[in-house]
Amino acid sequence: MKCRICGNQDSNLFFEKDGDKVCRVCLKYKYPIVEKENKAIRGYVNLNYQLTKEQEEISMKLLDLVKIGKSVLINAVCGAGKTEIMYRSIIWALDCGKRVGVAIPRKDVVEELYQRMRNDLSDVSIVRVYGGKTTDLEADVVIFTTHQAYRYVSCFDLLFVDEVDAFPFYGNEVLRSILKSCCLGSIVYMSATINKIDNVSVLTLNKRYHGFPIPIPKVIISFCLRKRLLSLLVQLLSSKIVIIYVGSIKEGLDLFSFLKKFYGENVIFINSKDNKRNTIVKQIKKYHFKVVISTTILERGITLKDVQIVVYGANNDVFDVSTLIQIVGRVGRKADYPDGKVYFLSNSRCSKFKKVIKIIQNANK
Repeated sequence: MKCRICGNQDSNLFFEKDGDKVCRVCLKYKYPIVEKENKAIRGYVNLNYQLTKEQEEISMKLLDLVKIGKSVLINAVCGAGKTEIMYRSIIWALDCGKRVGVAIPRKDVVEELYQRMRNDLSDVSIVRVYGGKTTDLEADVVIFTTHQAYRYVSCFDLLFVDEVDAFPFYGNEVLRSILKSCCLGSIVYMSATINKIDNVSVLTLNKRYHGFPIPIPKVIISFCLRKRLLSLLVQLLSSKIVIIYVGSIKEGLDLFSFLKKFYGENVIFINSKDNKRNTIVKQIKKYHFKVVISTTILERGITLKDVQIVVYGANNDVFDVSTLIQIVGRVGRKADYPDGKVYFLSNSRCSKFKKVIKIIQNANK
């Protein structure tokens, strides 16, 4: 016996319900409800700009691998333009009557990509699926949060898995098995902070679309973090917005109370437990605030222009090498603001700071 969702083959981990065998391993993810359907779609990409030479090369290599059913890892630096690299393969798949899925860790990033693809892909139906938004489940391209994968077992011929090293996908073998079971053909994994997956072809893009390098973070060691932060903000607030990353909700609330005395309504704190976080994200993107205090909820998937960053208490274990690289990648993503400042503010030195700097320096070569 083998579970068609997660691949479990241990007979002790099944139980019978209404005459059917139910797998205990993936029970909390429920069971698939969408059936696969193939139809040819003559869509096309409608971009108002040209891909760079590097993007074109990776895009063509990806298409060649997808055509022969190979799975691929796109190891691309933050701001390289992974979305644009996907488009050629998506259109080819749709023209062949294949169904395409895009799995993303967080629903705010699902929303952002959904809006972007609606503008970039013409004559293609697109839906986004996440907790609280599960009415429309079927389209030519389905963009969904990782936890919604159980709905699409054996549904996709081409599946993109973005931020493959991020929560909740990373380290979760059940979700990994479920996602693999969603796709009958090529799976394209994407990330800026992982360079190898076993038995998967690797395509590397170490150049941002605008050609400018990734900013190198500066490490500041201080025994009075708040005082040093205030002096940094004086320098950085000539920009549109400053994001201060903190290692916990408690630390964020304490820092918010402190900075509110100086910046009033111009400062906000956002975290995963805030019921208003979707509204706050929209306000941040419209630059309603000068100072944003954030947990790692804004580690990935947000693009702002003229943004500066401080990682407050960067020695906190929450900020591992991968997380710090993703945070640095928030800076300088826009062509009209290709640089910016990133500070690791810490009360002690850590070996991980040197690792992050070395990785970024190598990517910039």
